[in-house]
Amino acid sequence: MLPRCLLPLLATVLLGGDEQATEDQRRLDVIEQTAKAYTLYDPAAADQPLARSQQPLLKFEDPVTKAAKGAVFVWSAGGKQPLAIASIYFRSDGARVDEFQSLAAGKLVAQQQGAIVWQPARPGLTWTTLPGDVPDRGPRRLAKMRDLARQFAAAVSDAQSGRQELRLLPQPIYRYDNADRGIVDGGLFCYAKGTNPEILLLLQAEKEEGRTEWKHAFCRMTERECEVKADGRVVWTVAKAPIPQAPEDPYFNRTIQ
Repeated sequence: MLPRCLLPLLATVLLGGDEQATEDQRRLDVIEQTAKAYTLYDPAAADQPLARSQQPLLKFEDPVTKAAKGAVFVWSAGGKQPLAIASIYFRSDGARVDEFQSLAAGKLVAQQQGAIVWQPARPGLTWTTLPGDVPDRGPRRLAKMRDLARQFAAAVSDAQSGRQELRLLPQPIYRYDNADRGIVDGGLFCYAKGTNPEILLLLQAEKEEGRTEWKHAFCRMTERECEVKADGRVVWTVAKAPIPQAPEDPYFNRTIQ
């Protein structure tokens, strides 16, 4: 039994924990409502909005960038191939950041309350072939995708924090196919700081003219300089993003105070 002199202190600690839990849940509720408020579509088919993931694909915190609470959503073509991704999070100063990256081959439009807030004018990904066999069965394809993703080492860097090596999250946060486009299987992988996704890898098994092969593409989910290596050789890199980004850029974030 605790001494009586410690009971008031214990009550204060428990109350503080309850208040923090309530604030955490409030922020997650705001994040989900914010995601619902965005409508994304292909400008060539404005009457067919993209489908948003109903639940966050990933929830994260990041002590380095002071992200107190965050969640990741994707928008896809009919629940299949992902065409856009967003990380929505709160900073330690209470501001909310809505961070977008295009995964589309063409143009996109994002609206909130009827106003266009993001309209990338160029593709967000560059696809290249990746050597490797493509298994026939889904579970074996997933295992192969995980093997392929593990061959890369990713890092981000900036003047303040220096270079930071990222860790590969062991499972894709999104799995998809799209028979109409010849995509047999696909996975969206994250290289993260803690659980905060900083670099994304999309892996797809594509069938064309009777042959199935792997295609892959990297993209950023951070303003920091990004680098990916394979066998010690740099295979992909992007410079530090300009601040602020333009709404026409494939990578774009907006801060809501």
